[in-house]
Amino acid sequence: MSAPCGRHVFRYAPAMSGLTQFYAAPGVIDLAWGHPDPELLPAGLVAEAATAALTRHGADALGYGAWAGPPPLLHWLTDHLARIDGRAPAPGELMITAGVSQGLEMTVTMLTQPGDAVLAPVPTYHLALRILAEHPVRVVPIATDADGPLPDAVAAAAAFLRAEGVRPRLLYTVPTSGNPTGITVPLERRHALLAATTAAGITIVEDDVYRELAYDAPAPPSLWALGEPGSVVRLGSFSKTLAPGLRLGWLTADVATTRVFVDGGLIDSGGGVAHFSAMVVSELAASGAYVANLGRLRADLMTRRDVMVAALHEHAPELSFRVPSGGYFLWLALPADLGLTARELLPIAEAAGVSYLPGDAFTGGTDLGRDRLRLCFTRYAIDDLEEAARRLGVAVREARTSRF
Repeated sequence: MSAPCGRHVFRYAPAMSGLTQFYAAPGVIDLAWGHPDPELLPAGLVAEAATAALTRHGADALGYGAWAGPPPLLHWLTDHLARIDGRAPAPGELMITAGVSQGLEMTVTMLTQPGDAVLAPVPTYHLALRILAEHPVRVVPIATDADGPLPDAVAAAAAFLRAEGVRPRLLYTVPTSGNPTGITVPLERRHALLAATTAAGITIVEDDVYRELAYDAPAPPSLWALGEPGSVVRLGSFSKTLAPGLRLGWLTADVATTRVFVDGGLIDSGGGVAHFSAMVVSELAASGAYVANLGRLRADLMTRRDVMVAALHEHAPELSFRVPSGGYFLWLALPADLGLTARELLPIAEAAGVSYLPGDAFTGGTDLGRDRLRLCFTRYAIDDLEEAARRLGVAVREARTSRF
């Protein structure tokens, strides 16, 4: 499995000179970016919380942070996770991170050795594949179906690797409102996946960033909540539920694994990561502002999802997809008779004024995903989402007309 292709951001060099990562070509509604609408970012609440943190804690809010993270946030998170996931972390099982990406980087760095294998379902989050590709590990694709990773495929891959003298060490997965597919792995499959990885001696790295963005019903318990201690490292984040610029997340694992991270050189050198952001979120959490803001955010994003779905059904009925129960994304399939891949359709779509991320960006260089594309419905306002769907339908019909 090679490094992922189709790094959309690299097509837009002007993004590097701006204040934020986002950039869209003039006149293009760019649904490739998994970003929130800036109007949804609670700048006022964060400013008030920052002032409160400095007033309450003074210079301690600006110093080197406690190793595992500030106790006020750890205590709140412990109670919060008990409410939203059915299991509270025990003392020593929780630490603060600088978001999911840093948590994944730290996990791969600390828990693998050169030559180990990391299993990754395809399709999966393309930038996680990139992080994995930057380590001296072997990334092995795992087949999926409509319910997520196949436990039998995990078992078969593990047996094959061991026969080659390779240690299968980790399985990375996004089982709740996954990126890019939007799939939420059902409870029965979660248990089967845990059984397969436990039997194979593989630790699951669970990217749980979308847990609180479940629109239709609460998400199933996390793999971490269901698994035995030591079987799962779960990564969470405030990037989707509050603001990505805080660069703040958290990790739950068994005490021994968490201690490996907390005692590592990264933390010893700089103290707890994202300390000031953590103090700010502590204030938001304690005041009730975090939960209240999350309720507003979830309602807004659910509306955007529903608008995007309805607009696609109206303007681009040739595209098929399953409505996701949460998260940021729609995973669309092109009609079989179109005669173009999603990557080949992209310039036609951009000429029509809409962009997306081709599905092969999420499959790590395999032949999968060529007929798929990912749309993000969280960045643009409702009118833009409806217009984007119209433009995408125009592009599909233009492609079909030009072919015939």
